[in-house]
Amino acid sequence: FILTEKILLWIDNSFLQFGIANKLQNKKFELFGIFDINESMKEFFEKQKIVDFKKIWNFYECTPNLNPNLEYLKKIEKKYDINLWSIAYTDRAFYSEYNLFHKFNSNEILSIIENEIRFFENIFNEIKPKFLLMNAVTQHYQYLLTKICKKLGIIVLTIEPLRFGDRAMIVKDTIYDKKKFLKPITNDKKYKKTKEEIQDFLKFNMPGKFYLKDKTHKNYKINKLEKIKAFL
Repeated sequence: FILTEKILLWIDNSFLQFGIANKLQNKKFELFGIFDINESMKEFFEKQKIVDFKKIWNFYECTPNLNPNLEYLKKIEKKYDINLWSIAYTDRAFYSEYNLFHKFNSNEILSIIENEIRFFENIFNEIKPKFLLMNAVTQHYQYLLTKICKKLGIIVLTIEPLRFGDRAMIVKDTIYDKKKFLKPITNDKKYKKTKEEIQDFLKFNMPGKFYLKDKTHKNYKINKLEKIKAFL
């Protein structure tokens, strides 16, 4: 009997986590996916046979109830040792000075967050994953998810982009723990680089160099019909 580890992947439009899932599926893991994707990509993920997910969820199918349960939210704050308003304030979409399309009131914000928590809790209660793999945290609901995982003992692995070529690194928890990541990685002399070696590395892995290789995008033109479609 071989014990398989359960990995929950947060998969977005970048397809990076989807590619990693494809590499992991023959490594004695059970894969589960939360899809944070555009509506146009929904059909692909529902019908694809590339990755054998045990189960998938579409994040945007959880619609908020506009009457938040304040007692439930109080219990959640105590249960996971979090401040929900502090988490909400990390999202610029909730700020009226930034969001010109909709002005969220308190009930709407709390309703959205409550629904997200219920969505996450249902998944964790059902599959009880050991790992969560996701891209760098950029949205309030991703930050909320990492907070819940930490309290539940779920190991969070985030894919943090590097500024050298087309590279990234996988970090346990998040890179934002200053006390942890400001310390030297190693004092081993064999990893020390000379000034010339560092300059050569920076020259070869110049930030943005990867994206400048193909300049065809500069010649790409969109006709008026496509502009009208995009506007609509």
